[in-house]
Amino acid sequence: MPGKARLAGPVWWTAAGASAVLVATVLAMLALKDVYPRGSVIVDDLGETGAAAWGALGCAWGAWFSRGRHRVALAFLAAAAASWACGQAVWSLYEVVLNRASPFPSMADVGYLLFLPLAVVGVWLLPSPAPLHLRRRQMLDAAMVAVAVTLLSSSTTLGAVIHAGADSPLAFGISIAYPIGDILLISATVLALGSSTTRRLQLGMVTGAMISMTLADSAFAYLTATSDYGTGSLVDVGWCVAFCTLGLAGITAEPETSEAPDTPARRLTTDLLPYALAALAGAGVLYQYFSDAEVNTASVLLATAQISLVLFRQYLALVDNMKLNEAVAEREEQLRHLAFHDDLTGLANRPLFVERVTEALARHAADEAPSVAFIDLDGFKWVNDTLGHAHGDELLVSVARRLQGALQPGDTLARLGGDEFAVLFTGFHEPEISAAQLVDALRTPFHVAGQRMRVSASVGVARLEEAHDGERPGAAEAGTLLQRADIAMFMVKRAGKNNFQQYSPGMGLEAVDDLTLQHALTRAIDAGEISVAYQPVMDLASGRLHGLEALARWQYEGMDVAPDVFVPTAERIGRAGQLTALVLDQACSQMAVWNGLLGHRNLTVAVNISPAELADPTLPARVGATLHRHGVDGRQLTLEVTEAGLLGDRKSIHDVLATLRGLNVSLALDDFGTGYNTLAQLLTVQLDTVKIDRLFVQDIDRDPQRRAFLEAMFSLLSRLGVVTVAEGVERPEQIEVLRSMGCTMAQGFLLGRPYSGEDMTPLVVDIGAQTPPRPAPQRLDDGADAERDRNADADSRERALPGQRTT
Repeated sequence: MPGKARLAGPVWWTAAGASAVLVATVLAMLALKDVYPRGSVIVDDLGETGAAAWGALGCAWGAWFSRGRHRVALAFLAAAAASWACGQAVWSLYEVVLNRASPFPSMADVGYLLFLPLAVVGVWLLPSPAPLHLRRRQMLDAAMVAVAVTLLSSSTTLGAVIHAGADSPLAFGISIAYPIGDILLISATVLALGSSTTRRLQLGMVTGAMISMTLADSAFAYLTATSDYGTGSLVDVGWCVAFCTLGLAGITAEPETSEAPDTPARRLTTDLLPYALAALAGAGVLYQYFSDAEVNTASVLLATAQISLVLFRQYLALVDNMKLNEAVAEREEQLRHLAFHDDLTGLANRPLFVERVTEALARHAADEAPSVAFIDLDGFKWVNDTLGHAHGDELLVSVARRLQGALQPGDTLARLGGDEFAVLFTGFHEPEISAAQLVDALRTPFHVAGQRMRVSASVGVARLEEAHDGERPGAAEAGTLLQRADIAMFMVKRAGKNNFQQYSPGMGLEAVDDLTLQHALTRAIDAGEISVAYQPVMDLASGRLHGLEALARWQYEGMDVAPDVFVPTAERIGRAGQLTALVLDQACSQMAVWNGLLGHRNLTVAVNISPAELADPTLPARVGATLHRHGVDGRQLTLEVTEAGLLGDRKSIHDVLATLRGLNVSLALDDFGTGYNTLAQLLTVQLDTVKIDRLFVQDIDRDPQRRAFLEAMFSLLSRLGVVTVAEGVERPEQIEVLRSMGCTMAQGFLLGRPYSGEDMTPLVVDIGAQTPPRPAPQRLDDGADAERDRNADADSRERALPGQRTT
């Protein structure tokens, strides 16, 4: 039935059989030519008829198992081969049965000539349609090829046919129709090659068949015009080769989604082909001129047209490059804006806010000490739970406008995420007055979803003098200043909310940290009670499992503790390295089990590491020891780190990375696009994988601007040879857009939720053993599940290991 998958294995047996029959035919034809000439003619005619019939059958077979445009293309090629087979059958009837030469013109010419337009249409339809902006270039390339081939043919085949003439206008028209049709066929083939991105093997075989067909036609026309052709000539082998290759192309199975990489070498070859033919044709004209051969008016006109086409093609290339440069500049600006601004409110995001605070700290004066306010809305989760996220977002936008209106010129308002905001006050500000104004700005009710709604906020403030403790402030103090404002805000929450509080030195972390939780986490790490869940990372091109990401999990007194809670706690108590070691050991142990079940080591696992560990010279040794202990190949391990891990001691980080690469361990940059100066990291650190933050993925199927931004990002990463992983995929539409943009990998709730190693094993064995993927058991099946999981994910953004965030 149409649409069934076909096995590629029998193709090799068929190719071997066709090759054997072809070789036997040629040998028999040559052996009989001098001993039994008529036998040679019979073998030749029957061999050509059979080869054409086989070409038609192979293409018809391929059309039956194909769909859409590809089916129509193969159907036209099958009809073309069948038409030629009919023409050859008529020719054979005269020579084999009637024992006389076929007249010219005859019904055989109808079959032969009909092959050409049918084949042109089939070749033109075979590749997928090119984007609109590429079609102009491809049509010009085809025109350049057509003129170049016409120039070459005018001094060989076409010229010989015209010079020989014919007995009647009909015979003359049919004679020149052959070389003209071949010119069109070669032009269509070049056009198809230039636009091909899929089924490259099949199109290559068809191209070979058409080149062989054209060479045989040209040689036949030339020999006929010079009265040197006879049945059984080696020219006839070209037709046999053409149709044998065409039949094999028809039965060659290639998945519709198979797309060959657009390598620079392939692109260069495709781009240079029209110019190479044009140069060859020009050399032929120059040779005629300098060898005192006659250069007719037609050749001069064709050469002039060729030069004009080349110049026009270069002009269009120049215009396209200028437009591309403008588009790249515009997208870079969009990239910078999206990287440093909140998508919902348009406010500065955390990286830009930290940058502004750092700049303010560096240039402050004693009487203009900057201060920072940390704002958290009270009870905002209730709005999302009752009115939905859409109305929650509407309220956040209104709150942002209200807070902005309470600020003075020069102040910076930022949204840090969720319902958290921050303000940088510059100039002559009294922190308590400024904080009171922010709280008062929210006292007037908001109107959301037709309801009057009151929203309050808890505000914590920290001044510069409390942040640097008498030392000269630096870039690192920005985080300290914001952290202390956060501590002051927490104290407001504990005191009853809807107020403000200024940080004082007595509000150390020990005043707000849950000591019981710290002690419990310490005991859990020492006892190895941290578990690991695994989330699939899927290959978008094949739909198969590429690897998994290891995520730390911890339960305290029977309740799950969010990674956003216990991972920062582990960092504060100095246990981040031990937490990483536990997760790495469990991940490698589980990978060893899966290697044994799968029988190969193609599966990979990603483990997040603390930013501070990337500069630790003992990290490679610890990683290598763990890999050796479990017998896991270093190529199966990827270490993920956020950009913060790349901003430390550059020399130490470079040495650690070099040693890790000696173990064949890969490095991935997590949350790409959200860090400070993220693009610079692509130039300073050799990365294997970049994980696109869910912020940029969530609306790519709905927001054209976001889609254009991501397309530019994927193009940049592809040129750098970096593998891309899109995080937070939750809808099938996102998959389609990501695949069309060339994204390599993806992970998210749609493709698979995090599960324990034991629960994940059936899925790993199923789609990790090179079999077609089946829907994972954790795949979302309805919108309600997806919405519920998004709510849960928003309330506790998962962090797999220190400094990391997962989908």
